[in-house]
Amino acid sequence: MKLTGVETIVVRTPTGTAGGRLWTFVKLLTDSGIVGYGETQVSANPSCPYKADTLARLVRDLYDAELVGEDPSHIARLMQRLYEGPCMHYTDATMLNVMSALDMCLWDILGKELNRPVSALLGGPVRERLRSYAYLGALPKVHSDALENVRYWVDRGLTGLKLDPIGKEPLAVREWGQATPGILSLPAIAKAERTFAELRELVGDQCDLMVGTHGQMSPAGAIRLARALEPYRPLWFEEPVPPDNIRELARIARATSIPIAAGERLTNRYEFAQLLEQQAVHVIQFDVGRCGGISEAKVIADMADAHYAHVAPHVWGGPILAAASIQIDLCCRNFLIQESLGDWSGFHADLLREPIEWKDGFIIPSGRPGLGYELNEDVARKHAVS
Repeated sequence: MKLTGVETIVVRTPTGTAGGRLWTFVKLLTDSGIVGYGETQVSANPSCPYKADTLARLVRDLYDAELVGEDPSHIARLMQRLYEGPCMHYTDATMLNVMSALDMCLWDILGKELNRPVSALLGGPVRERLRSYAYLGALPKVHSDALENVRYWVDRGLTGLKLDPIGKEPLAVREWGQATPGILSLPAIAKAERTFAELRELVGDQCDLMVGTHGQMSPAGAIRLARALEPYRPLWFEEPVPPDNIRELARIARATSIPIAAGERLTNRYEFAQLLEQQAVHVIQFDVGRCGGISEAKVIADMADAHYAHVAPHVWGGPILAAASIQIDLCCRNFLIQESLGDWSGFHADLLREPIEWKDGFIIPSGRPGLGYELNEDVARKHAVS
């Protein structure tokens, strides 16, 4: 079997869709008729500066440089050639996004050729279903709305809820949007503490609560907030500071009893190795669409396992990213919980020929070959950016 071509579909999501504004899907074609699907992550970010066709052009350029006519089952060799060749052995995050999508395509093709799910090719599943959590975002202005949203998901069986108690709250040393991390004002800390106290009383011990920040704070500010929230037993404190300085993240990890989670903005095994070696995290949140694909995610998960760290993959994008994450989750013994964009209904379901099954807070894997889910190209092209 040989690779014969590559196609990209850049989809603009309907207003209100969780997971970003643009989703870039990649399709590798073979001379046997089997096709593999992948998806990049970076275009889903609301602040992505690239035009719709930029990543699509990068996909075609990398394919033309190293993959034309190659055997798609030689995944390790092909990904090594991409990393050491066009990416010059020290690639940037955008190129790793593209490589991640191509890697997913290759694994999808191999699984379909062998009639096996990707997880079976990575050692086999160690679980039958996947615990999931919902990200509720920043707190709404109307406090009762936040509590009602929490009640809705808990009643549907979710045992994990993440929210950002900071959002755009004023900081003591900077305004929102500036580059320098800051310290939360005392009123903002008091508001976050009240919120978590009420949520813990509401859900009791049946649901884990996660603090989902995005690097808004300095180490001093993060430690200050962590100590206020410790009594409410969060499952983790996510990205309290930007990912640039791992030593400072490690300092926060030593200063609080709340487990630290990070990794959605990092790429490849080398950056994650530093997180683990410096004991900066307890929960690894790689994004399969950014870190280097399924191949690299499995390496990172195994490294984390050797440090007794858990895996909770980040997902912000379309359903192919979710499909790839599901395959990794199934075969990692240190899997903790999967980020879930609600119950995978709506546009996520429309884009798949068979939607992701979600029941009582758990993802139920399909068991089908490859990634387990096929892109509905008719729907994707209907919403494609021209």
